[in-house]
Amino acid sequence: MRSRVSPRRVSQLPCVWSRWLSSTILPDPFLSDDYVLLSGPLFRWDIFAAALQRPGGDGAFRPLGILYYQLMQAASGVNPVTWHAVGLALHLLNAALVFSIAWMLWRNKTSSAVASLAFGLNGTRPEVALWTAGNWELPACACVFGSIALALSQRARGSRARLILALPLTAVGILCKESAYAMPLIAFAIILARPNGRTARDFRVFLVGVCGVCAALFAWRWRLFQGRRLYR
Repeated sequence: MRSRVSPRRVSQLPCVWSRWLSSTILPDPFLSDDYVLLSGPLFRWDIFAAALQRPGGDGAFRPLGILYYQLMQAASGVNPVTWHAVGLALHLLNAALVFSIAWMLWRNKTSSAVASLAFGLNGTRPEVALWTAGNWELPACACVFGSIALALSQRARGSRARLILALPLTAVGILCKESAYAMPLIAFAIILARPNGRTARDFRVFLVGVCGVCAALFAWRWRLFQGRRLYR
């Protein structure tokens, strides 16, 4: 009798491999822009409320990304091991979410594991996981992938429940880093991958909702920046 390997166990392989390859960087010191972020103010409600109404000086609008750094600074101080460990943990979470999304689309362990490994071990953008000042992308990516996984999941009862959970995650990702504005393109690419039956219909509704979220947040950003310097 052939033994069956559960998708959950296969999904752990990229995480174990990535952790083994990346664990040696945990004690590495901070670099360049890391020190600028570490010298910023700690979290205060009045500062956070003001950040929602004020554009960034460099053309960025990332109030929840700033919140991530403030909470990390309060919890970890200037200990690079903790900062790098959290960044690596978020990267591994994103790799696991890639496996989950690929599994829900194709139900193939090999394809899902290859997709997760390709994402987890991609060497073209190592600064996202290893460079503290590049950590903006990690929570944004987790929110985008988590939103897609929820929209594709059959465990949540009904498309309305999934949308209620998934669309706010998209908004959170955009407020962490502007790269999450790519969400409609990602969702459209997933539709081209042809999820079957009711999942396909529900995901089209999700795509419409995602476009609405992106349009609303872009309009808010345009208002804050008064149409100028959208990003620099």
